[in-house]
Amino acid sequence: MLSNPSMRHIVLAFVTGWAWAASTGAEDGQGGPALETRVFDIRSLLLEVPDYRAIFSDLRSDDLYGPPAEQSPSNLFGGPDEQKAPPPADTAPENSQVIMEIIENVVDLYSWLNNGGDGTVRCYAGQLIVSQTPENLAEIKRLLDLLKAARTATVRLEAYFVRVPTAAEQRQGLSDLVSKKEFTDDDFQRLLQAGKDLIVVTRASLSGFDGQRVFTTSGEQINVVVGATGVVAEAASIMEPVVRQLMGGVTLEGQPVIDRERHTVLLDLRASLAEVESSAQHIAAPDNPLAAGVAAPPYRVAHFATSRSVAMDTVSLLSAAPYDEEHDVLLFVRATVE
Repeated sequence: MLSNPSMRHIVLAFVTGWAWAASTGAEDGQGGPALETRVFDIRSLLLEVPDYRAIFSDLRSDDLYGPPAEQSPSNLFGGPDEQKAPPPADTAPENSQVIMEIIENVVDLYSWLNNGGDGTVRCYAGQLIVSQTPENLAEIKRLLDLLKAARTATVRLEAYFVRVPTAAEQRQGLSDLVSKKEFTDDDFQRLLQAGKDLIVVTRASLSGFDGQRVFTTSGEQINVVVGATGVVAEAASIMEPVVRQLMGGVTLEGQPVIDRERHTVLLDLRASLAEVESSAQHIAAPDNPLAAGVAAPPYRVAHFATSRSVAMDTVSLLSAAPYDEEHDVLLFVRATVE
């Protein structure tokens, strides 16, 4: 018990000031919410998705429908040589650094160690190790889920190559197919079955990640004798056959980009369709003296290149190309997200 009243006021003032300072220290982060450590798998975000491109060439631009057989490419339509492709660069460390910077800038900026807080984030072997408050850990999980959903979306493209006659009188029953730009699946199949003058030459499909460029190719390659050249020796003369390689089939290359609402796909697409009639009566005999290629088998090729927006889960008419004197080929595509 203090007998001096003024001393009692001094002690009370000191105790009150100490209590206020302790409360302020708690708000500054000293003794605040306990941090928790969680591990997030981000390997799908670190994977560098490559593009796969087809090499398109006009198969009729070279002498007599293509390169000589001994110089022909190993893949259909001159596909890329995988052995000569440079090894992919390891971009995982760079990508992980970008992801960590995104998290620190988006989720509670001042809670991280480099901004005055206690939170830390590190990456090891594709695993993100984060120490943060439970609330911030929940926000980080939500952010990573959004990034993964955008990265792992897969688009499937189905292409239909439909041959139609060029004559106006034969197209009268195909007006809907030729003029209409979009169809439902049922309407498209119904038109294909009802049109007696059209033929589905082939169909092709490919799948890739959102924004990835991929291609598919299928067909056949045949060597044909298209002529002969004279070879004169000292005591004899012979005719040496001229051999060319003809390629028949389809190559399809596309790069789809899904819009944010997932209602449409921005599509950059290229395609090539070729057909060879390889029946025996069209192939020149080795002793044929003609070198102009008139005895070469009939060969038709159509090329397509277009970029446009197509509605999801809808068959869209993308392009048309001349095929021969009597037919055109229409290219229809259906895009779906898997």
